[in-house]
Amino acid sequence: MFGYVKDKARGYVVTLRFSLLSIFITLFAIMILTLFSVFYFHISNILLQAGLLLMERDSHTIVHELDLQLQPITSASELSANNIRENIIDPRNEKELMGYLTHVLNKLPLTHAVYWGGVTGDFYYARHEPNGGMMTAIVNRHTTPPSNTYFYWDKHHQKIKQMAVPLDYDPRVRPWFQLALVKKKTIWTDVYPYSENPPKLGITVATPVFQNKKPIGVFGIDVRLDELGRYLSSQITGKYSEIFIFDKTGRVIAPPSFVKSVLLPISNYELKNVRNLSKPWVEQAFDEYLDHSKNLFAFKYKNEDYLAAFTPVPILADSGCLLAIVNKASDFTRAIHQTELAYLSFVAGMFVIGVILILYLVTRIVMPIKQLVKETEKVKMFNLESTEHVTSHIKEVIEISDAIYSMKMGLRSFQKYVPASLVRQLIKAGEDVRIGGKKEELAIFFSDIRNFTAITEKTDSNQLMKQICDYLDTFSHIIIEDNGTIDKFIGDSIMAFWGAPTAVKHPCEHAAHAALHCMQQLQTLNEKWSKTGKPNFYTRIGLHYGVAIVGNLGSSERLNYTALGDAVNIASRLVNANKLYGTSILVSESVYEKIKGTFILRIVDKVTLKGKEESVIIYELLAQTKDLLTFDVETYQQQFVEAFSAYQQQHWAAATKFFGNCLQLYPADTIAPVFIERCKNFAIHHPSKEWDGAWRLIEK
Repeated sequence: MFGYVKDKARGYVVTLRFSLLSIFITLFAIMILTLFSVFYFHISNILLQAGLLLMERDSHTIVHELDLQLQPITSASELSANNIRENIIDPRNEKELMGYLTHVLNKLPLTHAVYWGGVTGDFYYARHEPNGGMMTAIVNRHTTPPSNTYFYWDKHHQKIKQMAVPLDYDPRVRPWFQLALVKKKTIWTDVYPYSENPPKLGITVATPVFQNKKPIGVFGIDVRLDELGRYLSSQITGKYSEIFIFDKTGRVIAPPSFVKSVLLPISNYELKNVRNLSKPWVEQAFDEYLDHSKNLFAFKYKNEDYLAAFTPVPILADSGCLLAIVNKASDFTRAIHQTELAYLSFVAGMFVIGVILILYLVTRIVMPIKQLVKETEKVKMFNLESTEHVTSHIKEVIEISDAIYSMKMGLRSFQKYVPASLVRQLIKAGEDVRIGGKKEELAIFFSDIRNFTAITEKTDSNQLMKQICDYLDTFSHIIIEDNGTIDKFIGDSIMAFWGAPTAVKHPCEHAAHAALHCMQQLQTLNEKWSKTGKPNFYTRIGLHYGVAIVGNLGSSERLNYTALGDAVNIASRLVNANKLYGTSILVSESVYEKIKGTFILRIVDKVTLKGKEESVIIYELLAQTKDLLTFDVETYQQQFVEAFSAYQQQHWAAATKFFGNCLQLYPADTIAPVFIERCKNFAIHHPSKEWDGAWRLIEK
């Protein structure tokens, strides 16, 4: 048994950092937990009672502050009504009355709107707008016809706009107006929807005005529930406190901070009940209050202590409103716990200092070793850009760092001969570097420069070498960015493929995109070269999709990762076929079938490539979208299909006519002239009876 355990222990490997730190952290944790348990269970009840006292203090303070906020609103309503009754404010003087309303509105923080409604149906109104401005309204039933006008003001009291609206508001039918006249005193309404769009919920303080015992109107001030809720939320002192006001039926008048709205979405303006809130511990506090009729108590929810206080709101006593505060006990006892933990911290401090010191020393040793591991991983992935030395005061680490640096310098020179991207792909694909290959479906790319031999005869060799390197570098970056593998550079030609050593989704689309991108960048290069007097390059590209043998070819001393087979030969033949048709990018039928829904192509000819017996249809890759072309490609294609069909059936005159139409649609076309010339020759020298409409390509 002992031997088995010993063998298992030998196989278990941990870091030096882990070994040292685990001892100290374990001792530290045991000590802290022991001390914390003794202190916590001893004074937890004392802390809970202290929390209740603090909760009671906060509850009465907030109710007092709320009363201080709402009482001025009541006083303002009564004072304003008295000013109108004593004719200090003339309700028939629109300018004077509106000025007074806006003055009252700006003086009371919780006020949403201030207004005067007369028994004649006249109405004068001012309210805050969300943008910091103000909206006023005047309903005048003494004019003919009666009018209803809205005024909008910015925060600097400058009028923004004025508009007349349909007369659809009568203060005499509103609940605040009717209740104030019935009660004949200042009243606070129940919650009701304001006449706004969209409607807002709120309460109103309204004071009736009587002259000679006859009512002349009612002065009202609105307090929106959401504004009242925001005010209450601002009074929260604890991190987990929830504070709200509810009435005697349990309806939430001012919601807690976690409730977005007090309205139930299923009913029109129906207030949520406390039991409909989303936090069950708030609902449990309400149930505890109803069951035990206690205004201040503690309770548990999911093994956590909570405190609750329910305090009547004097100014809203008619509605039976109560202020509720529900809070985690930890919010009130945190300060005391912090004092408790201070003693524990002193004991733990020495352990922590020791752990930090060991952590620092171990890190100084371990970090350079980790950096060396990262550097070797970079070398493994043939990522040789970094030239940084790993710094350390340990001699062995410095020696290893110098050795890795020298190795990277040597490999960096070597990668000039072997493409780094190919090495990374082989590593990622897990290819064993041995002679041999396997069959893969590849999209094969061939390119060469038109008349490059003539260019070499007329251009300085050093200049041309720099120019061709610039050209090959640009094309190489494009191919690599499109997930292609560059096989080789053959003079001015490039051979590349998609599909090995790493599988690529939609290889033909990648190849086509790379070919078009190469042509775009070549145009930019030519513009730059023209400005410096250098010759322009014109590239021809061939694309084919088929099965090829791909793998490592060479000797035991040197290998080349390449592709072989008939598919490679076809791509090479397509490059040369561009000469005959004056095209830039020719693709085989297999490529056409893969990309015809993604790119814009046109049929070129039915040909028999060199070394092949079967004829194939070849296509020209024009662009990725139609808007990049200078001619109507769809109309052109229709004419070309008619022309090619006539050509295949040896109707030379009809074919010549249709090819001529193609040339009119696209004057720069190089293919239609080739067929027009053939038709003229075939009209004189008829093809053989075995002719199947295919043109045999003979490379020169």
